[in-house]
Amino acid sequence: MRMLKLCGIMLLLPAVMSAQQDAVTRLRAVLPSDVSDQVIAIVQEASASGLPGEAVANRALEAQAKGKNGAAVAVAARALQSDLAASRDELSAGGRTPDSVEIEAGAAAHALGVDGKTISALASAAPSGRSLTVPLAVLGALVDRGLPAADALAAVRERLADRASNNDLADMPGEAGRMIAAGEKPPQVGRALGASAASGPSAAAWSHPGGPPETVPSNNGSTPGRSRRPRNR
Repeated sequence: MRMLKLCGIMLLLPAVMSAQQDAVTRLRAVLPSDVSDQVIAIVQEASASGLPGEAVANRALEAQAKGKNGAAVAVAARALQSDLAASRDELSAGGRTPDSVEIEAGAAAHALGVDGKTISALASAAPSGRSLTVPLAVLGALVDRGLPAADALAAVRERLADRASNNDLADMPGEAGRMIAAGEKPPQVGRALGASAASGPSAAAWSHPGGPPETVPSNNGSTPGRSRRPRNR
């Protein structure tokens, strides 16, 4: 069994090393030598500690593309390395062994205002074997829209418990935006999103708490006082 695992790791190494080498090549091509040496050291340090080093390199390249000076580029790389390490630790604290994509998703959620305890709580509550990449992205998007972290977490957990697909989860920020635009307060939106996992009301119905939208008759279009019977065909 150990030999099989080792063989699997060895098969992955060329792709990992190639990706990192490409990132190093790009850094050397666009950054002054003293800055590229510093950033590459951060990338290699991240990779050696099990973090996605290529993400760190890409962050440095983004900072350079935005016109940041050498010091700011290095700071951006170091900051992401720190965020990635925190994300990994928080996901691990929730009982997960996160992959590189989940680690990046956790760091992105951090950047959107999600605290570490909330990330750990999501990791602890998520079904075993399900990737946390999309749930973390949705959690971050909901908090970024103004939902309290606890309410956003509860809503995502309810959807996960209801075995919602990733597509269903990805619809949640849009649902939240429509409710907020219709006048709902963020805490109410969080409760509505969670409740919809069990009861299944549409976002439009939550936008009109007093009943269905005005364009839909409250009697579903039937004539008062008459029962609806199926037509004979």
